[in-house]
Order: sequence, then structure tokens, then C-alpha cells
Amino acid sequence: MINWHPLLAILSEKKRILISTHARPDGDALGSEIALCLALRARGHNALIVNSDPLPTCFDFIEEERYLFRILNVDFLPEELQKIDLAIIVDTSAKAQLPKIYDALKEQNIPLAVIDHHSVSDTLTADTFRDENAPATGAILMDFFESANIPITQKMAEYLFIAISTDTGWFRFPSMQPKTFRQAAKLMEMGVLPGKIYRCVNESYPFSRFKLIGVFAQNATLDSDSRLIYSWLTAEDFKKYGANYNETTDLVNLLLSTKGTEVAVAFIEHDNGVRINFRSRSEINVAEIAKIFGGGGHVKASGAFMEKSIKEVILSVLDEVRTFMVK
Repeated sequence: MINWHPLLAILSEKKRILISTHARPDGDALGSEIALCLALRARGHNALIVNSDPLPTCFDFIEEERYLFRILNVDFLPEELQKIDLAIIVDTSAKAQLPKIYDALKEQNIPLAVIDHHSVSDTLTADTFRDENAPATGAILMDFFESANIPITQKMAEYLFIAISTDTGWFRFPSMQPKTFRQAAKLMEMGVLPGKIYRCVNESYPFSRFKLIGVFAQNATLDSDSRLIYSWLTAEDFKKYGANYNETTDLVNLLLSTKGTEVAVAFIEHDNGVRINFRSRSEINVAEIAKIFGGGGHVKASGAFMEKSIKEVILSVLDEVRTFMVK
């Protein structure tokens, strides 16, 4: 269990709080940010969310809470950080996953706190509240709210449910615990409608996503006696179909639907590098593989980002994965 007393002590002295998360935020990151921001505002803090990337298109359904969001260097300038007393980073502990944000915060010497459930190789210098056994940062925040007697409103409950459900693959990943179902049940008792949330998150993608799935399926390749499966998407694929990176959510898990596979790797060319997503349903610890490439995550689900050509990344990563598979 996390000892929350130090965080409460920090919050008692801080009023102007910035909340941020990793680049290309997912459901756990966004749900955690919003739930925490609403909670802090209810406690009287002047809290807002500042990210390096805009909301993914698959989260267009977020309307009421958009007023909480700012984008660094767009509608939140670096000089405004002088007004911030504390920055809380959620859903990551890695410097590499905080482009621009981390450097800007350090330049202003702003105190940092981290709430996370990932294992990483380049941990931030911060007061860290981490539980690597937790299935989602949203689950950790729910513990924090209950421990600190912070009331969970229906709106907070919805975003906590988004955080927990998306990061557990809708309650099917190995990270799931009996406690996670109890947390989900509590959130439903607060008014959360799982079907509505599932439709909002997973059934509102543009048609271009289907085109990407087709290319991703065509590129899928079996390796290591069919125990390893991998696939990739290039920047040209996104350009061809007018798609964006946020439409690749959950594609790596699609690979593991192939019978007999134990490890899946997805390579997604994005910006000036390649995002690598690892999944395992065997004894192979993909978090250890991700760390080799500057990433991190969980034993069964991890990721990394490399600023190299997609061909170079695929070759070097697959060599390492094959090595782990014969240990």
C-alpha cells in the first residue's frame, strides 16, 4: 500500500497545481488527469492540465472537461509556469515520455510529484507514489481519494472507470486483480454506465482506422516457430489514409489473438521515430526488453520509443526479443 501522508502534506502547502502526463496520452493517462484535476479543484486548489499533445481524436467525446486542458507552447506558454507551485505527473515516471514538459518544469525548478504504476529505466527526480502491481494509475488514484476521504463525484467516477477499463483491456489483461473488479463495481454504484463508456472510447473511430488495421494485418509476420508475431505501420500509411497515431490503440493486442503466439510487437512510425509496443502471454518479461530501448512498463505489457528508422528499429528489437525467447 502507498503511504499517502507525504502527498497530502505536499498538497497542504500548494495551491496552484499543474497536472501532466506522457506524450500521446491514452485512456488511463487522460482519465487519471481529469479525475485528479476535478478532485483538487473541489479541495480548493487552482489546478489545470497541461500536456504536450492535444486530446486524441478517439476522446472527442470529452466536452464538459475540455476547459481543464492546455497545450504547452500553444495556449499555455512556458513563462506561465512561474505561477505554478507544484506539478503532478500521472501515468509515467519516465523522462523520455515527457518531451518538452519535463525540461520546462525543471528549468523553473517546480517541485514534482509522480503517481504511476509503471517500471521504467529513466525515473524522474520527484516525490514518487508508485505501485507497479496496480493495473492502472486510475486504480491508484481511487485508493488515494478513498484514503484521503476525498469524495468521488459521478463525473470523477466516469473518468476513473475510463482509466481502469482501458488500461486493463476492458478487464481482461493479466494485471487484473479481484480488487479491480470491486473498484469497478463501486464506480458503477456511483452511476457509471460501462456500455456507454465503451461506446464512447471504442466505437467512435474514423473510417481511416479500418484502413490502418488492414495494412497492419497484411504486414503481420510470424517468427520463432510462430511464438512471436509482429507487424508495423509507416508514416506513409498514415498519410495515405489521412489517419493519425491515435487510431492505433489496441492494435498490438490484436496480434495476440493469433493461436500459439506468446509475444507480440507492434512498430508504429511516428514523428521522428518509432513507437514500439510489446505484449506477452508467457513467462517472457517484455518490460525488461523495453528497458533496453529506453522504455518500460509491465511484465506483460510495455513500450518504448526510438528515434531511428523503422527498418533499424525492427531489426534491433526483434534480435533482442528472439534472444529473450531462447533463454
